[in-house]
Amino acid sequence: MPADADSTSGKDQGKTPDTSVDKGIDQAAEGQAQPLHLLLLDRDIAAPKQQTAALRQAGFHLHPRILTNPDRLEKALLRQQIDILICNEGSFDGNQVLQAVARLRPQLPVLLIGPEREAQRLGEVLALGARDLIPRDDLPLLCRVFRRELDSLNQQRRAEALRQQLDQTQAQFDQLIDHSTEAIAYLDQGRHLQVNRAYQDLFGFIDGAELIGLPLAALVTQRDRPTLELLLDRIAEHQASGEVELGLRSQEYRQFDGLLRFAPAQYENHPCTLISIRNLSRARLIEQRIQLLSDRDSETGLINRRRFVNQLDERIPELQRGKPGSLIYLSIHNMASIRVHAGERASSRLLSEIGAELTRMGKQAGLFARLGDHSFALFCQYQDKGASAHLADALSQQLHQRSYATPLPEGVRPRFSLGLAEGNGNTQSGEQFLEQAFHACEEARQRGTGTPVWYDSRRHGDDAGRGEQTDAEVVELIDDALACDRFRLFYQPLVSLNGDSREHYSVLVRMLSSDNQTLLPERFLDYAKDHDRMAAIDRWVIKHAIAELGRQRQQRHRVGLFIQLSAESIRDQDLLLWLCDCLQQYDAKGPWLSFQIADRDVRGNPSRSRELIKGLKRIGCRLAISQFGVLAKYESLLRHLPLDYIKLDASYLKQLASDGQRQRRLRDICQLAKANQAQVIAGEVEEEDCLKVLWEADVHYVQGYLLQEPVESISSDPIEQPMASIQ
Repeated sequence: MPADADSTSGKDQGKTPDTSVDKGIDQAAEGQAQPLHLLLLDRDIAAPKQQTAALRQAGFHLHPRILTNPDRLEKALLRQQIDILICNEGSFDGNQVLQAVARLRPQLPVLLIGPEREAQRLGEVLALGARDLIPRDDLPLLCRVFRRELDSLNQQRRAEALRQQLDQTQAQFDQLIDHSTEAIAYLDQGRHLQVNRAYQDLFGFIDGAELIGLPLAALVTQRDRPTLELLLDRIAEHQASGEVELGLRSQEYRQFDGLLRFAPAQYENHPCTLISIRNLSRARLIEQRIQLLSDRDSETGLINRRRFVNQLDERIPELQRGKPGSLIYLSIHNMASIRVHAGERASSRLLSEIGAELTRMGKQAGLFARLGDHSFALFCQYQDKGASAHLADALSQQLHQRSYATPLPEGVRPRFSLGLAEGNGNTQSGEQFLEQAFHACEEARQRGTGTPVWYDSRRHGDDAGRGEQTDAEVVELIDDALACDRFRLFYQPLVSLNGDSREHYSVLVRMLSSDNQTLLPERFLDYAKDHDRMAAIDRWVIKHAIAELGRQRQQRHRVGLFIQLSAESIRDQDLLLWLCDCLQQYDAKGPWLSFQIADRDVRGNPSRSRELIKGLKRIGCRLAISQFGVLAKYESLLRHLPLDYIKLDASYLKQLASDGQRQRRLRDICQLAKANQAQVIAGEVEEEDCLKVLWEADVHYVQGYLLQEPVESISSDPIEQPMASIQ
């Protein structure tokens, strides 16, 4: 063998060392089933061959290589697979070898072979990183030391295998947490280290990074923060596990009750606390809805609507025979506002308190029930109609003036409306009886005086009061409009301030009344939201808008339409597939459409918003956030959603020309939009003086009655640019 050669075959030279731990795992598990890669350093091959023979005779399975040229040491350390290195001092400088190993392969065990095992030299080489110094002629000692190093190597491989298994398990655990529907977070000293998607959605955050470093106390109501502080102290002192119920608040200050479970954990090898939160308010709401299907209301203990109507039906024959009976319908008409400002827990307590008061005052009168979230009814069988009226007056006065034990925010009090109906020979059913009392209650609500109102067929008949319709009447009108195409589309142009030649229109909807009068959105959209009709209306608007797009494009008009989506449509799982079918049906393209979603609706439905936006972008549609710039941290929407446009909230335009602070806020938003490749739209422009301010701030499009009122058809004439007004 040449003096500068080694026993490495040609195919092994230049190969990157195999660092796979799997082989180490197998070898550690099986004693030494895999060959051990041994590198021997010596200018003469005789001693390495003798050492290799002794090791093999001792039972070691070896794959030896002999390196005779010191100049090739660094290359071998970098490229070859080596488990143990044996250096014969005299041929190689032991100190230089140890220094090279410390620099290039610090974990590689090195055994030095010297003339004798002198104590001073042993101390020197151990300090430089050698595992041992063995006399050249003591082959039995070499085998014992080699066995020790092999055992150490196997332990290292076991440890490395366990570390990798731990890392894999941790990665799988993190993935499970991230995709869990349970809201989960890691805390360190009460601050968030990491959160999963469900956690950020629970509190209304678009970007989970906004929660990192935020104290958990910021998400807990003021009332329950002392409880949280005691809990955090207990965790810090005892690393305890357990659970506690707390009042929580979202980014939008929506309050809800949560069950917080906590346990000690580790995050990136640091001790911390793992918490999970269950939304009790949502769970209770589901339980309440289930309970409403049974006979009794869980919050107040009163019978529910189904059972109440059944019992009314049993009394109808008596009423028809002339036995007296009256029905009092009571509604808390600001209950939705109370839930927003006081939270679910306080609202539930308030309803229980009101139910108890109604039961106390009306227990001698007859039958009480809770009809729905904010409505109650009492059936009275007084001989005198005036006694029922007196009870209704007393109820109204007591409930309005009562000091409630439930703590409510300043300025928040329940407001009640009461309506009465008298049973007689014309009363056909319990539902009809309730409907009559409901009509009277609605009139009392509209009057706003707090005085109970009796049902009068002359005022509340089918043909009366269309100017002030009840919920049932408006919903019936909406359903009729959906069934019979009695909606109408109107179009209002978005005018470019930068000379864009393309025509953009905002799509607006109107509804025809029973006498074919055009109703504005404020006359019916709130009812549609309250009674789950918005998704159907949105689909009607989208379908007819796409049909109009197809007609315009056939006439070679470059028209784009902006369509508003409601929160109900965001939650519509089938909307995207249905939209694709519509585009195909009318031979239209996704890029011709821009969908607007309100900022508040995105935050209220973060998961579904992300999914819907991703799907809309895949088919080429453009996205806009409307009512932009009012809620906190609006910049996160631009950073984390693929938005094409932002539509300023109308509040930015009020007195814009004379308000320097509003102008500075407008410029900041426009710069933020530009940095995120989004264009800015100003809607509801009604003052000519603000056009110049909008143009100077780099707003791209304006819309409003100042430029053009909504019209029923898209004009084929070019939209006049408002440059004269700007200049």
